[in-house]
Amino acid sequence: MEDPNLNFPEDFLIDPMIKKRTGKRKIEMKPIISKTSRQVTFTKRRGGLFKKASELCSLCGSEVAVITFSGAGKLYSFGHPNADAIVNRYINYTAGINGGNENENNYFGTGVVSEQYKRVLSNIEVEKKRTDHGSLSSNGSSTRGDNSEFGFWWDKPIDNLGLSELEQLKVSLEGLRDQVSLRVNSINNNIICSSNSSSQFSDLVLIEDN
Repeated sequence: MEDPNLNFPEDFLIDPMIKKRTGKRKIEMKPIISKTSRQVTFTKRRGGLFKKASELCSLCGSEVAVITFSGAGKLYSFGHPNADAIVNRYINYTAGINGGNENENNYFGTGVVSEQYKRVLSNIEVEKKRTDHGSLSSNGSSTRGDNSEFGFWWDKPIDNLGLSELEQLKVSLEGLRDQVSLRVNSINNNIICSSNSSSQFSDLVLIEDN
């Protein structure tokens, strides 16, 4: 006996409860309202970003640094060989290629601060060893006074500073180094914007949700 369903239209045999596939859905790029969802998304995307950076290093032999702050202000970084080395290399590179133009003064102090910072770290180690042997000098005031004799405060001699003073100077130099780095980034961004003023960068990348 002939199956009566064979005479039915093909569309009629499709189960109406089966939903039609819509494919990949594009996510609208807008701030996530829920704090919990925002944190989950940040954690997920951060991992993906670091993974892509790692793949770039492996495939191309590149040296990459990725630095990001969460909404709560917590720092996360990825770097190959390490983030600090890449950031320092970037600062030195940009200072070098811009050393001969009118923005040279904007990079003033980068090299000086780096060298002074290294000296401070070295002196801290020396002072710690002296402290361990009970020979730390209690008089560190010989270098205190008017900084005008040495120009800028970071030019001040540090050979006779005590451990606590060296620690304070270290913190100050770290803060100055961060400020110089931010200033360098700001100037580089302005240079890039100026040199590409005739170009249009209007493409918005929409990340597709699997």
